[in-house]
Amino acid sequence: MLNEKNLNERELDLETVVNMISCRVPLCPVWINVLLKEVRNGVPIFELYTSLRFRKPSQIQNQETGHPPFKAVLYDF
Repeated sequence: MLNEKNLNERELDLETVVNMISCRVPLCPVWINVLLKEVRNGVPIFELYTSLRFRKPSQIQNQETGHPPFKAVLYDF
């Protein structure tokens, strides 16, 4: 499901994204980088880059602090 054919350059709503990322419950991606792509009509559009490796929650990024595997990626526009 998380492949280039399904995802490349597609804009998906929040519910669809959550369903795709959680498609292998109880496993989840090791990491997810979140990038603010643009703000369109006052609505933020995010781009997600995700590991294709799925692991138990105890083995994901940030598990030692109890946080989800997200990392905000910042850059200048």
